[in-house]
Amino acid sequence: MALAHARDQSGIESASVVPYGEQDATTVDASGDLHVPGLAVVDRIGHEFADDAQYRVGRIVGDGRSPHVETDGNPAYSEMFIEKAGYGTNTLVVSGSSATVGATRLRIAMVDGSERNIVRILDGATLNSLSDTRIGGSGAFNELLVSNATLNAAALSVGADASASNNALRVMGPLASFSLTKDSWGTSGAQGYFGQGGGGLVEFSDRCAVTFSHAKSSIVGNLSDGNVVRVTGGASVTEPNPVIGRPPRDGLAATTGNRLEILDGATFTLVRPYVKGVGNGIVISNATLYSSNSQTNTFVVGEAIASDGDIAEATSNNYFRVEGESPKVRAAQVGAGFRIWNRSRLEFALPSAPYAEAPLVGSQLHVDATSDIVVDLSAVDATRHGKLRYPLFEVSVNNDSLRNMLNAEALRRANARLAGKAVIAWEGSGIGSALVCTVKGNNGMVILFR
Repeated sequence: MALAHARDQSGIESASVVPYGEQDATTVDASGDLHVPGLAVVDRIGHEFADDAQYRVGRIVGDGRSPHVETDGNPAYSEMFIEKAGYGTNTLVVSGSSATVGATRLRIAMVDGSERNIVRILDGATLNSLSDTRIGGSGAFNELLVSNATLNAAALSVGADASASNNALRVMGPLASFSLTKDSWGTSGAQGYFGQGGGGLVEFSDRCAVTFSHAKSSIVGNLSDGNVVRVTGGASVTEPNPVIGRPPRDGLAATTGNRLEILDGATFTLVRPYVKGVGNGIVISNATLYSSNSQTNTFVVGEAIASDGDIAEATSNNYFRVEGESPKVRAAQVGAGFRIWNRSRLEFALPSAPYAEAPLVGSQLHVDATSDIVVDLSAVDATRHGKLRYPLFEVSVNNDSLRNMLNAEALRRANARLAGKAVIAWEGSGIGSALVCTVKGNNGMVILFR
């Protein structure tokens, strides 16, 4: 195969791909479209050649004749670079059930200044990346979209370097499938970096199914701030141990503003999540978070491990927030529980009507003396009502000593913030006992005339 390049009359560089055994080139023109009507082997698409990195990328469309674009297996020619700086949107589209793209590595925008490079995998197509996949290595506003298609990757980084920003992976559609299968590169021990660079987004939506099959952790906000992993719209995600934020350590500041969101009918299944650093969190809104773990400290917010070099004194303002009419946090084992520590918060934004069942169920609710329970009554205050009972946490084991790990001073502060509008207290004992927020009526005085 040959890859030729020349400049058109506008001075914009274009490239042409010559499939093996054919003489006529299929041109990648200034519009960025590459049409491959039959079997072709492409070793590099838009590679950052020595002279510049401003090559067009193209479109591979399944047309019933099994077009298949892949690398040739030679390590020297097995990386796909989708790369462009300064000329606006640069797009590669793989579409149709017979379209497949394979590469040892996929790189989308790996040099400073590479912006708005987009790869779209659509309508039954498949992208296989046998090693690490990097979206926005050093650039900004780059995106990989998988819509009713398949992405198989060994490891993934969205915003691979600290200089990257606002890069995104979006997986959507009931026929979409995304899997991560191996450890990430280097010695990190993580299979996914979601936000080495700041402002990154990983979004799973519209009933897609996602599996992170390796047992290692994925890290949200490892080196930077403001990164989001969002599971929404009935999507289903399975991931072992997500870590949200990085704790402060010697020579390294904590990351902040990173969060995991589980929203609108979605389900997130995991073993054990960790929230670290400063101002990072998990949000559950009308969705389900499910753990297969049995440890009393299954859901951990504000973690700082001294043996790992974490600085507990500089860990603060992390949160676990519960919103909506039907949020659920459950565990397969009755022994699983919650630990909120190191100046963190457990937050409830109460809906206008009481929950049908407690949002949180577990063996223990451990809130230390430095942390808080915060109840937001704004939706309740906006309606006229009598006394309302909201179960917040239900005990799943017959051991009252575990539920008493809610620090008395933390509970007193929670009630003080409610300023007499509501009271948080334990009700009952043993299995089925609950921490309940009782909101006082606001119907005012009623005068009856006879």
